[in-house]
Amino acid sequence: MSQSFQPVSTFIAGYDPMAETVIRSVLNRRLSFAGSCNNTQYLEQHLPPLAPRVVALISQTANEAYDDLQQVRLHLPTTPVLVFREEAPLECVVTLFKSGANGYMLHKDQYKLRDALLEIAHKGSYGNDLLVDLVQNPRMQLRPERKDIRLLRALLSEQEYNVVVELAKDPTLTNVRLGNATSKSLSTIEKTLCKIYERLRVSSRAELIALLSQYTLETTPETKVA
Repeated sequence: MSQSFQPVSTFIAGYDPMAETVIRSVLNRRLSFAGSCNNTQYLEQHLPPLAPRVVALISQTANEAYDDLQQVRLHLPTTPVLVFREEAPLECVVTLFKSGANGYMLHKDQYKLRDALLEIAHKGSYGNDLLVDLVQNPRMQLRPERKDIRLLRALLSEQEYNVVVELAKDPTLTNVRLGNATSKSLSTIEKTLCKIYERLRVSSRAELIALLSQYTLETTPETKVA
């Protein structure tokens, strides 16, 4: 079967029974069900072996949506996320886009849901009117806010984390220079990078560098790391 006919694997994250029912109802041969997780604190335990092509975020409150998105981005840093909610307060939408959401859809527009999931999976964003308005508004800064790199510590071993920090400091480091910086052999560095790719769900050094660009090494005493 050619790549064009493979269904788009769709993972549902967050708790909103009505929204989940709607999403499941639009799944067909083009959109396959990749799993779900009501409590994203346990997201890693529910994720399939292969990362889904798209995540539908269905949190009921604005705070839950933000927290759930943080968990999704921690475990699926490059997977497009479509937020599907009943309402869209402007502050909530802006915060979610700053935090890495790729699209936003209201329950009342559910008749567009199937096309939205397919579009966001293939293009990386969903161009609904709300998103377009925000992007065109020069007062809105939609670049994701950079997160504390120590958030990645929970996903990595000490050796893996040290390598990640060195790469975050200088993305141009070769494996040899990474070995020198961490006092490890070249073969150890190569094996460690493979483990990092697996744990952070990236497939290449370029994707890892892109992911690390979302994090900052600068911390303050007030910074809280879960």
